[in-house]
Amino acid sequence: MNKPTITPTTPASDATASAPGHHPEKPLGRSQLSGRELYVEGLCKSFGAVQVLDHVSFEVHSGEFVTLLGPSGCGKTTLLRILAGLEVPDRGRVRLGSTDLTLWPANRRPINTVFQNYALFPHLNVFENVAFGLRARRREPGEIRQRVLDALAMLQLDGYEKRAVQTLSGGQKQRVALARALVNEPDVLLLDEPMSALDAKLRAEVQIELRRLQRRLGRTFVLVTHDQNEAMTVSDRLLVMRTGQIVQTGSPTEVYDHPVDRFVAEFLGLANLIPAWHEEGRLCSAFGVLVPARPPGWEKGTLAIRPERIRLHSEPPGQNGIRATVAEVIHQGTHLDLFTEPHVLRVRASTETGVRRGDPVWLELPEKYLEVLRD
Repeated sequence: MNKPTITPTTPASDATASAPGHHPEKPLGRSQLSGRELYVEGLCKSFGAVQVLDHVSFEVHSGEFVTLLGPSGCGKTTLLRILAGLEVPDRGRVRLGSTDLTLWPANRRPINTVFQNYALFPHLNVFENVAFGLRARRREPGEIRQRVLDALAMLQLDGYEKRAVQTLSGGQKQRVALARALVNEPDVLLLDEPMSALDAKLRAEVQIELRRLQRRLGRTFVLVTHDQNEAMTVSDRLLVMRTGQIVQTGSPTEVYDHPVDRFVAEFLGLANLIPAWHEEGRLCSAFGVLVPARPPGWEKGTLAIRPERIRLHSEPPGQNGIRATVAEVIHQGTHLDLFTEPHVLRVRASTETGVRRGDPVWLELPEKYLEVLRD
C-alpha cells in the first residue's frame, strides 16, 4: 500500500498538535476549533489497482450544510471515511482551520459520524447509547445526564431514555443516532446516507427535520447520498462526484439549472439532451436552428433543457420553436409528462392544459433555459 504523502503547513502554534504520530490527550473542544472551515486538499486514495479518489479538493464553510452527491462507486463514502479518520489517504490532507487532522485517529477528531445503519448498541438503552461518547471522555455524571437529556429533547425524544433501541421505529433510531453524535458537540457532523433505510414518507419528513436542526445548531454538516431529491432538500451546496472526482459544485439551484456536462444534467433530475453543431454560422440540431443564451465553445456538442422549462404554444413562437405531436401523456398527479414525436422530447405541463395524445403542438425552448454543456 502506498504511504500517505502529507505536507503540513500548520503554524507554529499548531505544529505539535498536528505532527504525525502525536495526538492530544482529548479531542479539541469547540473553544479551540469552533467556527473554522474544513479544508480537503488533493486527496488521493487507491485500493489495489483501483483509484477511488483522484486529487479531490474542496472546502466547507463553518455552519454550512454540504452534500457529496453521486452514484454508487464514485468515491463519496471513502471520502467521508477519510474525513472521519476511518481511512488514511495515500496523499493529500484534511484541515480544520489551520489544524492538520490527516493522521489523527477518529476518536481524537472533533468530528462525529452518523452511519447508514445507525450503529446503535443493541444491549444499551436509549440514554446509554447517547451517553456512550461522554462516558468514554470521562465527563462528570451530572454533566452527562444533563447533556443527554438536552440532546434527546432537541430531537423530540423526551421520555425515551429507558427504551430499548430494538423497540424503536426507523425514524426514532435515526434520531437517537443523531443525538449520540450531537451530544459530543462536534465541529463537523458527517452523515453517511442516514435516511436510506426509511420509507419514502418518513424520509421526506426526516429530511426537513434534519435541515431545521442544522440551521438551529449552526453546525457544519456533510452528507453523503445518491438521492438527488434528498440532496436538493437539505443542502446549502452540492459537490457532485463521478469516478473519484468532483465534477461540479454550487447551490442546488445553480447545479440543477446550469449543469456543466451530460452526467450532471442526467444525474440531477430529468433533462432533454440535444445534439447540436455549427453550420454556416448557425447552431443547428435535428430540431432546427437553436439559439442558446450562451454561445457554445465547441463546433459539435450537446445542449440541455429541463422538461419543465419547455413551453407549449398553439402558434409558432418567435424563436427556438419546434412543431411536434404529442405521442404520450402521463398523469403525475400535480402535472403531466408529455412525450413528443417525431422530435423526441419530454415536456412537463400543467394538468389544466387539456393536451391529449395525438394533439399537434408548438414547443418553445427559451434561450435562457437552453444550457450549453461542455461535452
